[in-house]
Amino acid sequence: MRKSAAVRWIATDENGEREMTMSRQPRIIDPSALVSADPEAVRTPPRPAEYREAGYLDKYDATTVFYDVFHCGRKVLAVGPPAGTLRAEVAQMRLVAPGSAPRRFRIDRGLDRVGRFWAIDRSNARDARIDSRLAPEPIPVSEDLSSEFRGRRAVMTVSKDNDLEWVKEWGRWHARHHSADALIVYDNNSTAYSHEELWEALAATPGVKVAAVVAWPFRYGPVTRLQQFWDSDYAQRGALEHARWRLLREAAGFLNADIDELVLEISGSSVFDVAARAANGVLELPGRYTYPAPGTPRGARPLHAESHWIKTFPPEMPSAAKWCVVPARVPQAAQLAVHNVRGVPMTSGDGVRFAHMLNITTDWYGARNSFTVVPGQYEIDEELLAQQEDRLASIPTIPTPRPRLLERRALFNRALGWMWRWKIRLGAR
Repeated sequence: MRKSAAVRWIATDENGEREMTMSRQPRIIDPSALVSADPEAVRTPPRPAEYREAGYLDKYDATTVFYDVFHCGRKVLAVGPPAGTLRAEVAQMRLVAPGSAPRRFRIDRGLDRVGRFWAIDRSNARDARIDSRLAPEPIPVSEDLSSEFRGRRAVMTVSKDNDLEWVKEWGRWHARHHSADALIVYDNNSTAYSHEELWEALAATPGVKVAAVVAWPFRYGPVTRLQQFWDSDYAQRGALEHARWRLLREAAGFLNADIDELVLEISGSSVFDVAARAANGVLELPGRYTYPAPGTPRGARPLHAESHWIKTFPPEMPSAAKWCVVPARVPQAAQLAVHNVRGVPMTSGDGVRFAHMLNITTDWYGARNSFTVVPGQYEIDEELLAQQEDRLASIPTIPTPRPRLLERRALFNRALGWMWRWKIRLGAR
């Protein structure tokens, strides 16, 4: 079965205003996917049956051969899940272009939970097609969109049904603190709103020149808290590699940050500036979990601005790292994974970090907002709060939310925390 490819465009002027001029930008991107309808041509799950949790097979993507196929310079690239037991089907695919002999695809090796399949395309013909026995008709090769993001500072994420107010704040934060001017959301089957509504939320961000929503209707894959079994979740890794090659090859920077993750500004330098100074253009971002203030009502919609408390006693494990890269400096053989860049040493430093806000969640990965913030074990992240206040101060309709009562409570909690620590130490003696 084939899913058709299309890009819906919106014309803009040089200032980003939505007017009919000669310039344009991508709006909604529909990939050109190949999904097997042959019950015999499926990918065998990598996990032994005895270790599969309930619902594993319902969540596992056994049928997608590739998510999208597109022009990439003088080549054609298909990005999908790992070929696995569909390797023979990939080997039988042919790139057909006018004036050229049919081309085979080469499979990149050494990747984790993603597949990259390359074919030479010296003609770069717009009407190039992929022939596969799994498709009832040839599959069109999508256009290369990297020039539309040339020189941009892009923030990208995969999202499903995240509140549009969260999406807006995520975009506004990175535009204000890091001069991000491109926002990309891979929408993984949201039902709470349309792609158009999501795009409108992104495009309304001050300072953003290019906003794009990529339709990503594929199975995310089973996830588990048992680290040895992170083996079957393909969709996010595929989206990262797709963004890298089809959209952001010529971008000035590519920041990987989820809707519940805000990167802090460090000493006036944006995360993109720090990544550009890194020896190999690959910057590691350590993360820290943050929580809403004690007494924050649970019934109301959570807000990013409420989450600036951190657990200090006992110390908490950090959030898994994220990254920001200069795409052109990442070697072709490397892989942009969720929490690292495989095959490239990652640079960390300059104090750059992000806040992972546990109250901003749809509970897709479990009820993360079931925590209780206990005074004496948590305290305010002053650096994060200052930047939150700075962003809120830029919005005239929203007052700065730090009354004196909160300051007094912070002092009280710090004192209580020190008393608690000394009590534990004296008891240990």
